[in-house]
Amino acid sequence: MKSSIAESPFFDGKDFELNGNAMHVAASQGHNHILQILLDHGGDINSWTRSEKMSVARFFSSEFRYSMSPLYNAINKKHKHTVKFLLDKGASLVVEKPDFSRPCVPSSQRRLNAMHIAAKYGQDHLVRYLDVEYGIGIDLPDQRGNTALAYAMESSENLPVIQYLISEGTNPNLMDDGGFTPLHRAMTFPDVEEAKPIVTALIEAGADMDAFDNDGHDTPMTMAIRFAQSELITMLVDAGAFVDAFHLRLALNDPQGGTQNDAPACVDALLRRGIPEGSEDHVKRFLQEDNAEAAEILYSHGIGLPDESPEGIDKLFQVILDLEPTDDDDENESLTFLITHYGDVIRGSEPEEVIAKLLTSGHICKKGIVSLMNPSINTNWRGAKDKTLLHILADDIEWHTLGSDFSLLQALLDHGIDVNAREKDGLTALHLLIKGNNLTPDSDEVWFTEVLDLLLAKGLDINAVDNKGWTALHYLANSLDFDSLTHSVSSTTAFTV
Repeated sequence: MKSSIAESPFFDGKDFELNGNAMHVAASQGHNHILQILLDHGGDINSWTRSEKMSVARFFSSEFRYSMSPLYNAINKKHKHTVKFLLDKGASLVVEKPDFSRPCVPSSQRRLNAMHIAAKYGQDHLVRYLDVEYGIGIDLPDQRGNTALAYAMESSENLPVIQYLISEGTNPNLMDDGGFTPLHRAMTFPDVEEAKPIVTALIEAGADMDAFDNDGHDTPMTMAIRFAQSELITMLVDAGAFVDAFHLRLALNDPQGGTQNDAPACVDALLRRGIPEGSEDHVKRFLQEDNAEAAEILYSHGIGLPDESPEGIDKLFQVILDLEPTDDDDENESLTFLITHYGDVIRGSEPEEVIAKLLTSGHICKKGIVSLMNPSINTNWRGAKDKTLLHILADDIEWHTLGSDFSLLQALLDHGIDVNAREKDGLTALHLLIKGNNLTPDSDEVWFTEVLDLLLAKGLDINAVDNKGWTALHYLANSLDFDSLTHSVSSTTAFTV
């Protein structure tokens, strides 16, 4: 052979996505006899030329490219006989291209060593062999601060490696350069049943359950919450991990602004030792953020509002009423929450006034309003411009009947409200249905005919006139073109033209 094996062209065959020379290829295939031939012809057993992608566990670091030796390939492919062959031939225990200004031994190099790789791929027999026969320090870091224990957190299948390292005195609280410990990593295992024995082993070994990463954002507890690992949260709580109101909020807040599906179970776990101070503030904040689902979960666990006095509840109710209504047609569940749980306080002595506020707020709160009508309301109550609740509803009834939900109107009718009552200008609810809802040629009259049928069933006088002598039909004719007028009149036989 005329060229140096170590300098030979990189091989980039079908089964080798990344480059390496003949030594790397032979090691990755477990061909000891070929390795011997290559060595006999000048092959370099420590040829750190093959470029490999490496990362440490999921979610914690980006992939980096390292220049690796043939020993790495043999360990990676689990060729025990080839690993022993290379070690017997004097392969360096440093598998990543070293800092040549220092001795090429693991203790002098902040580089990947054979122990790291054996731990990463769950080869407990090799970890033990390297520890006993070669004395590689089990807590030696790579250039990013990761120890063998950190690499072992790659998979829950590496429990035997983790247990061995712990039995040999590894420090479970050593952090990588980002401040993450092995316990942080354990919280991210997708299979919680496989994660449990690892978490148990780390906690029993003295892992710090409250260790913050370097950014001060994440502890093992927050990692467990972010990954919705309720059973791991339970383990941390039972072992004495710190819990505060922030953890509850984190468990209930989805990154997209909603509530996590696993939130109730996570909250259950967080509250095993009691309710943290300040949790009531989160109920209030969630309601103001239109996240009544999260507030409901906390309330179901015995956490109420920070101020449950009548004044405090009324103030919060008004704050939510004053918020900008959403553009969608969904119920304002925050208002419904307050009415459901604090309805007696909110009703006060004049529930009709509260209902009027809700009807004119721009918020949809049908369930809450119907609840306020029970057990009874004063159907003769009058508000501004001498309007009854039916007048106020009629002013914006298209909004309050979205989705063909006529529950508000039906509830008022069931309580006996006068369908022919007149307000200050002599207008009935029917006048306002047409005048206040801007019926146009493009209007969808489905809601109108449904409402009209309900009112007619309660004795509506369809030909009632206001103070100007106008019937509802006059207002309809005033707002529509001739074709639309003809269509509207033909939709009911009750009008007298």
